Amino acid sequence: MREFSKVSPRIWESSKFEKLSDKDKLLYFYIITNHHNNSCGCYRLPYGYIVDDLGWEKKSVQSGIDTLCDTVLIGYDLSEKLVRIPNHFTFNPPQNPKHAMKVFREIELLPDSELKYLVANDYNVLAEDKEGWKIYPIDTVYYTVSAQDLDKTYTKTDTKTALQRFTESDLSELNEWFSKHAPSVNKLKLKDKLLDWCSAKGKPYKNYFAALKIWAKDEHEKNLVKGWQPSKTPVNRLDPYAHLTGGPNA
Repeated sequence: MREFSKVSPRIWESSKFEKLSDKDKLLYFYIITNHHNNSCGCYRLPYGYIVDDLGWEKKSVQSGIDTLCDTVLIGYDLSEKLVRIPNHFTFNPPQNPKHAMKVFREIELLPDSELKYLVANDYNVLAEDKEGWKIYPIDTVYYTVSAQDLDKTYTKTDTKTALQRFTESDLSELNEWFSKHAPSVNKLKLKDKLLDWCSAKGKPYKNYFAALKIWAKDEHEKNLVKGWQPSKTPVNRLDPYAHLTGGPNA
């Protein structure tokens, strides 16, 4: 349990936060300040905890969680009952190597989940240029994605084939997914960024397409925090996905 959590006064300038109902705002403040929270900003929070702590009905909790997830103020894994606070480390970063090790161990204890992957990645971004901070082995985090995204078996041959398939792909099969889940992200630029990172670290992914989706969600969250808003420009019917590639019809 954390002894305190920092809350930025800039929250009151957030358009996402401003659009919330008073009840949803209370739920958000509860999630970032309650006694179940920890130093990594990702922790177990079953609906029952919220029901008991706030005295709400379960359907109100479900509705509030859905709203906060839709606005990307939180992430929630229903199967593992995990909640993640995006940009937690922006306002509550580890203060020293000892504190960083505590965060590392908290991440280590989380059940495998997409949220664990995201918070481990956020932590590693901080740890990379800090002396004495241990990098979390992010490639050890396993989580379930849809059957079409995840191969059921992995061998060295599969991994090599997966990399080759991903490198050669123009990602057109992900157009609809990006438009729905990460419209602020240029998928081809992100693909190059992911491949550069893998090359620099010498760490392959088991499924590059699934990894790209996680990177895209994370980058889209950051873009929303920076104030990104959907373009009011009409969609080009000749190339409705041009904004995702930076193509000539964008």
